[in-house]
Amino acid sequence: MIADTLSRFVAQADEGTDLRTSDYPNTFQELKMKVSFGQGNYAKVPWIAIVSYGQEVQKGIYPVLLYFKSSGILILAYGISETNVPEVDWQAGQSEPTIAQYFRDEFQSVPERYGQSRIRNIYRVADGLDFKAMANDVEGIVAAYRDEMKGRAQGEFEESTELESYTPEDAIEDLFVDRQKFDLMLYLLREKKNIILQGPPGVGKTYFSKQLAYALLGQKDPDRVGMVQFHQSYAYEDFVQGYRPSGDGFQLRDGIFFQYCTKARQDFSRDYVFIIDEINRGNLSKIFGELMLLIEADKRGTDWEIPLAYSSGPDERFSIPENLYLIGLMNTADRSLAMVDYALRRRFGFVDLEPGFETDQFKEFLVRRGTDEHFLDRVINRLMIVNQRIAEDQANLGKGYRIGHSFFCSLPKGHSLDLAHYRRIVQWEIEPLLREYWFDNPDKAESLIKELMLVD
Repeated sequence: MIADTLSRFVAQADEGTDLRTSDYPNTFQELKMKVSFGQGNYAKVPWIAIVSYGQEVQKGIYPVLLYFKSSGILILAYGISETNVPEVDWQAGQSEPTIAQYFRDEFQSVPERYGQSRIRNIYRVADGLDFKAMANDVEGIVAAYRDEMKGRAQGEFEESTELESYTPEDAIEDLFVDRQKFDLMLYLLREKKNIILQGPPGVGKTYFSKQLAYALLGQKDPDRVGMVQFHQSYAYEDFVQGYRPSGDGFQLRDGIFFQYCTKARQDFSRDYVFIIDEINRGNLSKIFGELMLLIEADKRGTDWEIPLAYSSGPDERFSIPENLYLIGLMNTADRSLAMVDYALRRRFGFVDLEPGFETDQFKEFLVRRGTDEHFLDRVINRLMIVNQRIAEDQANLGKGYRIGHSFFCSLPKGHSLDLAHYRRIVQWEIEPLLREYWFDNPDKAESLIKELMLVD
């Protein structure tokens, strides 16, 4: 198994065009396995690392296979993090040369990276690679790692409960968007502090917002990502502060956003994200009240504290902390809603999420799950035709009403998208949508439904 993984890793590294790692195994012998070909640009030294016992590639020690492509060698090493100095050190491999020493002696140069890690094995690509032998070597260093780490005092690994790092590369593995656009979204969120992700039904806005939030935080930490859903009855008293029945009378209670601001303020060294689903379903001016001022990026912090509607006096003030970021989600196909309040609109950056049927990631996502590629090509073709018809109907619909890809991504575990499953999705989820779109033109809706059902 690991031999096949090593062979595939080298082939993908040699190709030098594909950064994706989502379908590599996540574990090896019950330890975490991580693979990297770079972030945004292709790495000069792709790697496979085995990490556990509280160690991470950013801070720790771990067995690692490094592919120095420009030198034509792979090195299996006693890995040592470069980003942060690890709190522990290898006991094994102390007598072995470092990668920096080897490069100095062999090539009279310095390695691109990982110079302090010590060498266990070297494999020259020109001599041919025996992946079974390499697999045995990997198993050997992992066994040494396991024995060494288990033999240490438990107190050395108190940091094992810490969350793993989460990068933009991790985020886009299952998002049908390119790295450049995702980076622009992250930049906008950091600069503006408030963004709205808007798009047609089924483009995965909720899922996307969570991945964007984790990428901003640098960790997959649900405790630092809050969420609420607006609706027509939602009010300032629910969101910020207001009186609620309590016993024989009423009591002033803090709303969910007030509470979350307090939580973020008390942990100012770390960022927090608050997601508002269906943000355009509520009366935004009524819900936000005086927070319309405070959510602006340059109005954050204690310098801009103001009394709230229910403050007991002018000295009781409130502010939104600088480490809190807002992500709103908006369905562009909801006919019942008015445009977003213009006063609020200028305080948010707006990002369009598009249906992902045309992306390579969508096709690869379903093919990896066993979907027949020829059948999938037919499905994609029909969906794109229907979306084109929707976009062309500028009088009643438009691009904001197109069908999203996520209808076809929530497959039961171990299932592929076959004809029967596809038709059920169309019948139960997409057909009602199309009939609503063309309620005054049922013949057109029927023809498009027939088109999607693959009835030729």
